[in-house]
Formats: sequence, C-alpha cells, structure tokens
Amino acid sequence: MLLKEKIRKAVNEVIKDKFDIKIDNIDVNYPDNPTFGDYTTTVAFRVSKLLKDKGYKLPDISSKMIEGLKEKFKTEFSEINSLNGGFINLKLSKEYLSNLINEISENEEYGKSDFGKGKGKILLEYVSANPTGPLHIGHARWASIGDSLYRAFTTSGYDIKSEFYINDAGNQITL
Repeated sequence: MLLKEKIRKAVNEVIKDKFDIKIDNIDVNYPDNPTFGDYTTTVAFRVSKLLKDKGYKLPDISSKMIEGLKEKFKTEFSEINSLNGGFINLKLSKEYLSNLINEISENEEYGKSDFGKGKGKILLEYVSANPTGPLHIGHARWASIGDSLYRAFTTSGYDIKSEFYINDAGNQITL
C-alpha cells in the first residue's frame, strides 16, 4: 500500500475515533512549500464544517487529529503539525526514509508490476549509428534514453524487444 493511501486510511480512522463521523475522498497532497513537510491534508476544514453545530473549533479539530495521527505513525513521521489551524502537515522521518531506501535496495523485485502485461508488443529501436558518419554525443544520449525506456517497459510487464542497429553501409560504400 502506498504511503498516501496509509495516510488516508489513518486519517479516516482518526476522524471516526475522535469525532464519530466518516469522510469520503480524503485529500492527501504534497505541499506547495516543502518547508511545511512531505504531505499535507485539508480534511480538518471539512470536519469543521460538519461539526460546527456541535461547538467544535477548527484548531481543536486539528489538534485532536494530530494527536491521533501521532499515535498511528510512531516512526514514519518526525513531525505532524498544523501551521494555519486547518492544514495538517506531515514530515517524513529520517529513520523511515533510511529503512525505505534499504528495503528498495535489497529487493530486486521492488517497483515491478504487471501493468503492461497483455497490452501488445513493443519494438524499440534506438541509436542506429551510421558507420559512414562520425559518432557524436547525440548517439550516446539516445543510447542511454533507449536503454532506460527498455528497462522501464520491461519492469512494467510489457512484452518489449529492443533493436540497436548499426546501419548498413548502403550503396555509396559498395561503389
């Protein structure tokens, strides 16, 4: 499960636990300003609208939500706060990022998917340097781009074949 989905699920559980209501389509985004953290949600504003008749104020709602999120995410986030009362910001911890990097580097299957399986075949031709002309930086660039595309499509489950031609010399060489 993606971290964004874990955050959505946890926010929903906290809202249910603290306020006994359910909110659909909880927004979890990346803040415009990275100093605010790695993720942000404005769901406290929606909760505030639903609970204004019960005397809840936005800062109180945010505070209770932050308290609940801190209980659920003990290691994932180093900071969970609200700077403007309603925007709840979450900053990933160095420990969590370090563990994630280790998990990714130790798992050769990390990131692989079946997304492209059964979606047809792809023939990727790239570089095709002409033996009668000079090699230049563009050939190297297209070799790396072509190889990267091949690896990305393969990792996504596509049936792909790559061809790297060294162009035939053509009639001008045989004359």
